[in-house]
Amino acid sequence: MSAIAVICRDDGIVIANDTIAYDDAGIVRSVSAGKVQPILELNCVIGNVGAGNLTAMLRAQMAQKYRDFDEVLEGIVDDFRFAYFYMVANGTCDIGQAATVVLCGWSAQRGRPEAYRVSVRDKEMHGPPDIGIIKVPAFTLASVGGDWCSSSYEKADRFALGVNEETDSIKLAARYICAARARSNIKGSGDFDGIPYYVGGEIHVTVLRDRDIRTFVAHHWPDEIGKPLDKDAGDPMPAHLL
Repeated sequence: MSAIAVICRDDGIVIANDTIAYDDAGIVRSVSAGKVQPILELNCVIGNVGAGNLTAMLRAQMAQKYRDFDEVLEGIVDDFRFAYFYMVANGTCDIGQAATVVLCGWSAQRGRPEAYRVSVRDKEMHGPPDIGIIKVPAFTLASVGGDWCSSSYEKADRFALGVNEETDSIKLAARYICAARARSNIKGSGDFDGIPYYVGGEIHVTVLRDRDIRTFVAHHWPDEIGKPLDKDAGDPMPAHLL
């Protein structure tokens, strides 16, 4: 399940994610589980938390049928639904297993970056200040404005890890992932309401601008395959953030 953070600004989008995979007991099974995939030819990035390998399955379902990000928006929900239930039918995902897809891209029609999420479950999201919390039905594309993180974090961790003071989008996205790691093995909220989750492996950062997508590794935690994840292992944040 793990964590993805999205920072959407007028000039582009930053996506940060971890790379851990684990079993129901919290035993680390992989530290190189890719959750985010740039699609340069469509000027977009897709990613998921929850069901393992869903990003790859979703990309295969998208195939070559879209010309740009705006067309992707029209079909991504159907692609996500098909990919999820295909995995259920093939026994690689349990029915009802949490899964949320993030879709970020540059809209040629509107001349701006946009970020969205869609989940297999009904979700509550923070809406505009004048609206507050809104409920988004399952398999419904919802716009993600400003900052968004798939996993919860404690207010104390938010302050301790400098989330509130950070203004740089890349560093802010990485701090969100670090704050989520501090909550590992604790039942979450939002997209992980009531579900224990773990964050670890590496922090990958993807920066999307118009016709320009770049990705790099921002941090590495010494998590060991075959052992329970220790959220206190290694530095809590990348050196350039400390």
